[in-house]
Amino acid sequence: MKDEDKLNFLTRDWVKEIISQVTDKDSSFFDIEFVSKIFERTQNNLKDTKFEYIEEDYAKKEYGDEVKLYLKSQGLPCVKLIGASNKVYLKEILEIQFKIYEDLLSDSSKVDEASLSKYVYYSITAHFLCTMV
Repeated sequence: MKDEDKLNFLTRDWVKEIISQVTDKDSSFFDIEFVSKIFERTQNNLKDTKFEYIEEDYAKKEYGDEVKLYLKSQGLPCVKLIGASNKVYLKEILEIQFKIYEDLLSDSSKVDEASLSKYVYYSITAHFLCTMV
């Protein structure tokens, strides 16, 4: 699947579901306009995100033997995040996603458009990395 095709899988309902992981169901964050903003921001960020594979030998050299748990038939699924100079693989994305998740749950005052956008972006990125074959 091409990176552009991934954008077609993202829906406002999916964004809502991800937001529900860190907010109350009666929160104003479920407002249609707010969800649409997060959806559009995530789509725009994903347009600048490149999903690709790194050859197994290079991946092991770069990240160590722990990557063998994440290898697929074409190599190690990685992502080049917007604004980042290096590629990252699933374990690193999940660590970032879980950190944001914990921060949002532990301090409800941190829940705002920027933090939710970041959480949705990393959640979607992790999903796409998991589904690469």
